[in-house]
Amino acid sequence: MKARVSILFLLIPQICFGTVYHVGPGEIYTTFAAFHAAVTPAAGDVVDGGGNTFFEEIAVNCNGTDGFPVTYQNFRVIGASVLDNWIGPDGNSEYYTATPVDVAGGNNVDIVIKNGIIVNRAADNSFGSLSEGYWVKDTVNNRIYYKPDDGMAHVFEAGRGNLIGIAGHDYIRVSSCTIYGGTNGIQSTTTSQDKVLGLEIDSCTISNFCAHAIQIYSSDGSKIENNIISYCQKGGVKLGGLLAAVNVAGDNAVVNSNRFYRNGWAHVSYDSEEHVIDIMPFSVSPVISKNIISESGYIGGQVYTDVLSAGTCISVDGVDDFEISGNHLFDNYNGCIVFGPDTNYAGTMGLISRNVFNHNGLAAVDSGSRSNKLRVICSKNDIGAACNAAVSILNNTFCNNRGSVGTFNNGAANIFLSGGSDMSGLVIKNNLHFENVNKADFRVYSENGAITYIEDNNLYYRSGGGDFLAIGGLTTTTAYPETNNFAAFMTATGSTNDINADPLLVSSTDFHLTESSPARSAASGGGDIGAHEYKDLSAPGAPNGVNVK
Repeated sequence: MKARVSILFLLIPQICFGTVYHVGPGEIYTTFAAFHAAVTPAAGDVVDGGGNTFFEEIAVNCNGTDGFPVTYQNFRVIGASVLDNWIGPDGNSEYYTATPVDVAGGNNVDIVIKNGIIVNRAADNSFGSLSEGYWVKDTVNNRIYYKPDDGMAHVFEAGRGNLIGIAGHDYIRVSSCTIYGGTNGIQSTTTSQDKVLGLEIDSCTISNFCAHAIQIYSSDGSKIENNIISYCQKGGVKLGGLLAAVNVAGDNAVVNSNRFYRNGWAHVSYDSEEHVIDIMPFSVSPVISKNIISESGYIGGQVYTDVLSAGTCISVDGVDDFEISGNHLFDNYNGCIVFGPDTNYAGTMGLISRNVFNHNGLAAVDSGSRSNKLRVICSKNDIGAACNAAVSILNNTFCNNRGSVGTFNNGAANIFLSGGSDMSGLVIKNNLHFENVNKADFRVYSENGAITYIEDNNLYYRSGGGDFLAIGGLTTTTAYPETNNFAAFMTATGSTNDINADPLLVSSTDFHLTESSPARSAASGGGDIGAHEYKDLSAPGAPNGVNVK
């Protein structure tokens, strides 16, 4: 049989002759392993899976060039297999079955999936004492144990494997693929000398991994756009290495227009992870924009510990010159953004602008989450010295955020400025806070280091009238000074243009301003306060209001 190939004519920016290779049933190469053993694609080539499903780890073996990537497209790759033949129940109402052979050919499992949703995992070999809804590996007898919380009449799958391995190859594009059930979805964990250049991942659906949907150890110029990413226990996207250094960072990354939901979901023992988007220290100039992030950070009944950066939606601590703009974050159990000097590297300059934060901190109604201390936007300074962070928080909208229960509830705030050492260069302007029920709209914690900031032209409003503004250090081990005396608050912050009035939004879910809103033309520079500028929606041709969901 001859291999079916096509010639591809590309006009970007010049004519390029590329070959389209077809992989799958009926083709000469029925698997990617067979294809890569025989062919090394060249710049501009396309490897098309024909919409077929593959049960294997795909190891990329080629490089494209800038402007002419090698494209892998149009297939489904699965690391999970069906679990059946359960035996039980035993005395603790547990069932067990044999561990299946995984996609790498071994006898191991990293994730169990029930009806398309990852299951909480307990420590290896702890069968006999499982809680309901947890699974565990018996590493001696190669078994999986599970204690049901609602019976066994479900579809169970077990998965393992890094399903698409980039392994230091440059200018690779992965497009229009479904990647499901394993250890990592797309990964490169090579040495720092093998920095991945120009990686593009677009229009993919990536779900159910015990680690990350996308984890690239060292990269420059990655573009992750228009993907749907869900049910990844350690997080959605991680760019940078575990051993933070300048040559294992995620430089010049673009994470844009993705839909993230239920990541950092179900228990897994990684206290410092569970960030939905994690740009590691030493990284430079990432842009995180126009993403929708929801329902992240439910960690299977684990207690939240006092770790500022654990389980946030977006982590950019120790990162230089970042931009986080135009994102919608709602219905999350965890904090939303953490920034500031990391233990390894200070990280300076950043912009957090035009984001909407709505109804986050579901720990207020669900104590099973570890996010009882919700900090929507949180600063840190762990470098051990004073730092000029040079970060601006401008024109964001905070509505209906929760996070007011639990041991650490007094740390729950929309904007929480703190640090282990002195920190300066923070600008907080033109933000809109409306009907939040956490402990504070704005809180400064100066117990461990002086915080120098400019706070002005912000609107704060809660119809309930409780104390929701705070300046200063701890008054007790769990409480901060609070007030709803707005004049005293403005004096403490040095503000002259803050507003304490109903912003008159279009509705409780549409955060555009109405014509009579006091936030109109009240921002520094004369624009509107909040993420959305006023638009006359009755005018001919005007766009509809935007609902954050």
